[in-house]
Amino acid sequence: MTSTLTPDQSATTPLDGTGREYSTRRAWLITAALALFMVINWGDKSVLGLTSHALMVDLGLTPSQYGLIASGFFFLFGVSTVVGGILVDRVQTRWMLIAMALVWAVVQFPVMGAASFSVLLISRVVLGLAEGPAS
Repeated sequence: MTSTLTPDQSATTPLDGTGREYSTRRAWLITAALALFMVINWGDKSVLGLTSHALMVDLGLTPSQYGLIASGFFFLFGVSTVVGGILVDRVQTRWMLIAMALVWAVVQFPVMGAASFSVLLISRVVLGLAEGPAS
C-alpha cells in the first residue's frame, strides 16, 4: 500500500518499536547538527597547521617542539576512538556527543591564552582524546 503526502503534511518515520516518531524535518536538523559537529572536529585537527609559522614565532617554538605539539593531538586519538566505540554501546549517543563537545569547548580556553609549550601540548592531547570517539 502506497500513501501520498500533500506538501503541507509532514512525513514521519518510526524511530523504534515504541511507536515514537520523528518528523523528517527533525531528522534533517539532527543530520545538519552532526555534520557541523564533524566539520568542527576536522577544523580542530587542521587549525594548528594553518597557524604553524605564526605560532612558532609568537611562542618561540623550535621545529621539533612544534612537531610534538602537532602530533600531540593524535597521541590518544586512536585509543579514545576504540574506547568511545565501546562506551557508546553503554551510554546514549547524545550524552557522548554532549560530553565531547563540552570537553572540546573547555580545552580551548587554555589555548587562547597559552604562553607556553606545555599548556599547548596538554591541550592538544586532551583535545585529541575528546575528538577520537566522534566518528
